[in-house]
Amino acid sequence: MFEFDTGFWGVNQPDRVLKNSWQPPPPEWIKVNVDVCLKPMYKPSIGGVFRDHKGRFLLAFGFGRLHWDIYEVELLAVHSLSWFLQKWMLEYKWITVEGDNVNVIKFLQGSPNKSNGGIVDNQLEDLTFLKDFNYVIFNHVNRDCNKLADFCANTALSYNFIWGDFRLGSIPPFFLLLKEECDAIGSL
Repeated sequence: MFEFDTGFWGVNQPDRVLKNSWQPPPPEWIKVNVDVCLKPMYKPSIGGVFRDHKGRFLLAFGFGRLHWDIYEVELLAVHSLSWFLQKWMLEYKWITVEGDNVNVIKFLQGSPNKSNGGIVDNQLEDLTFLKDFNYVIFNHVNRDCNKLADFCANTALSYNFIWGDFRLGSIPPFFLLLKEECDAIGSL
C-alpha cells in the first residue's frame, strides 16, 4: 500500500533536536537528499543525491533553472526526482526524501498531492511517480545532513549533470571526499 508518512523520525523537530550528520535509512530503503541554491539574478539550481541503506552512492544530479520564488524551486526539487529515478531503484520499495527547507517539507507532509492555494499547482500537480514505493517519508534535516545535495546544487550553477558511475572520471574530487564520509557511515 502506498502512503506518505507525516510524523516520523524527528520530522518537524527544531534544528537543535535534529542530527548533525547524514544518517542512512533502514535496510532495504533508499534515501534521496535534495537542495536548492539561489544566486542573484534569479538563477536557482537544484541538486540531489540518492543513497542506499549502507550510505552507498547510487546517483547524483544537478540542473539549473530560471526562477524567482525559492519556495517553488524547493518544491520543484522534489518533483524533479521523477526525472532521475531509475527502474532498478524501485527494488527498494521504500524511500525517504530529505531536504533542509522546513516549510517545503511541512507542506509535503501535510498534503503530498494537493495544491497550496494555487501557488504551486504547476510544480506538485502530480507526485504519483512515488506510488511505486510502498512507503514514502518526507523528512526535514539539518543543513549539515545535506552536504552532498548542497554541493550538487552549487555545482549545477555551472553545468547540468547526472553522475551515476564514479569510474567515468567526471565527478569532482570534493564530491568524492564527501561521498567517502557517507560510505564510512555504512560500513559501521
